[in-house]
Amino acid sequence: MESIVNCQLLRYLEGHQLISEYQYGFRRGRLAGDLLVYLTHRWAEAIESKGEALAVSLDIVKAFDRVWNRALLSKLPAYGLPEKLCDWISSFLSDRSIKVVIDGAYSDLKPVNAGVPQGCVLSPTLFLLHINDMLQLSNIH
Repeated sequence: MESIVNCQLLRYLEGHQLISEYQYGFRRGRLAGDLLVYLTHRWAEAIESKGEALAVSLDIVKAFDRVWNRALLSKLPAYGLPEKLCDWISSFLSDRSIKVVIDGAYSDLKPVNAGVPQGCVLSPTLFLLHINDMLQLSNIH
């Protein structure tokens, strides 16, 4: 089910050009290496024209764990997603819990109210939607 939802969601988002063109990670036909090629080209242009180029790189530690679910869920209707799909995604992200196992000893279950699940097919797409508006600023890749 999750794979089908993700496939249809990506088809919709890409078909309506709702994901920033400056987003390279987790996109079909785009790689982080493509961004490096683009940036190298821009830096070379700046050097040739004796101009300037500035680069700032962000590496968000545990990025999937830092997705603020309430903010993500509030953004979904703005993409034109049907209410039932928004409700399904809300359900997908709610009532999650974790426990730690060390040498066969289990911790108590602890509720998780942030983040997208690691290893789930849908998580990269939800992460993209969470950060997509950050890339609407001019010339940020």
